[in-house]
Amino acid sequence: MERAALPCPDRLSMADAPEMFPGMADGLLPLQQVEGMEVIEEVMHRLRELARKKRGKNAGASAGIIDSQSVKSGLPNAMKGFDGNKKVNGRKRHIVTDTNGWLLAVLVHSANLHDGTMAVLLFRRLRESIHGILAVFADGGYRGKLVENAAKALGFTIGIVMRTDNAERFKVVPKRWVVERSFAWMNAHRRLSKDYEFLCESAETMVQLSAIKIMLNKI
Repeated sequence: MERAALPCPDRLSMADAPEMFPGMADGLLPLQQVEGMEVIEEVMHRLRELARKKRGKNAGASAGIIDSQSVKSGLPNAMKGFDGNKKVNGRKRHIVTDTNGWLLAVLVHSANLHDGTMAVLLFRRLRESIHGILAVFADGGYRGKLVENAAKALGFTIGIVMRTDNAERFKVVPKRWVVERSFAWMNAHRRLSKDYEFLCESAETMVQLSAIKIMLNKI
């Protein structure tokens, strides 16, 4: 059974690459140039819409789940920081997924920056690309007026899902397990076992490419 053609008018022809980018051999597109054209992000959004429709859901997501993952940096001169809670010297991958665990938005930054502060920037990025979000669920690390006011200004509410520390055995936390599973999917890709990119923008693109691969298996 053939897969549905991706309705993406911005698709690039590799045969035209040498003319579009002089000096590039073998038709290879420079990653920074593709990032600037936002082709990869657009493909990711289109694939998510197709995958959601196949599951009988609306193409646009109305709820998101936010979390971050600290990873070691594989480059000595890349911008990074030390996460005192996770004891990791590297970067944080800050993501928002829909309720299926499929990527909506990503922000990569130094691991020493606080989740609540950087969530404000991620919320702005989320609103620029996804207009139907009504609520975002988060863990206790996102409590505070800064995050709440930012979400309110952008038109959606924040739902804090707390963990019960008195549980006698492991218990799945509602909503939060979805984004944790998304991180597990990402970690299955060797390029994301650490952060091997010099630029944070390139690291974000690698996360988006991982999401594209995941969603291609869903349509």
